[in-house]
Amino acid sequence: MVRISSTNFDEVYPIWANHLWKGRKSGIEPTNPIRFGGGYDKKLLLADPFFFKAVDDRSQRIVGVISGFATHDNGFRLRGVYVDPYYRGLGIANKLTARIIKLGEVMGRDFVWTLARQETMGFYQRLGFEQTSNWINHEVEFGPNCFMSLPLHSERFELVLQYHFWNQSFSGNQSFER
Repeated sequence: MVRISSTNFDEVYPIWANHLWKGRKSGIEPTNPIRFGGGYDKKLLLADPFFFKAVDDRSQRIVGVISGFATHDNGFRLRGVYVDPYYRGLGIANKLTARIIKLGEVMGRDFVWTLARQETMGFYQRLGFEQTSNWINHEVEFGPNCFMSLPLHSERFELVLQYHFWNQSFSGNQSFER
């Protein structure tokens, strides 16, 4: 079984450094100063991030991670989604992403956003995110990337919740078999 639960930066950092952003030149921090739509705001480095992990009960190995934090534009940034290739296709990324989306909703944010890599765009589109920028290839290490967002408290958001996440409990641990 794989369980999803809260975690911290110390557990997420090695996954990000060794898999998601392997070879990254800039430092990996718990948050990031990139603003939705472009530009930087160093105050975002002080945001209080949330981290989740997916752990395989048999091996006790972390097989997926995600983070999120509130941004100054009443948005909620989704960042650092990674699932071990062996565990992909089981819905782990969907469940991790659902945690961040639900946090944004509970915190009263207007939308959830991400800076998606080109190869992950389809994943986000299936969850209802829409591309909100052109492709960015400068000032990003793992580009091209684009901004994508999901408005919360909208009809589209409700449809996404019903379609993708209707059977998920957001309190306690979630578990499912490999």
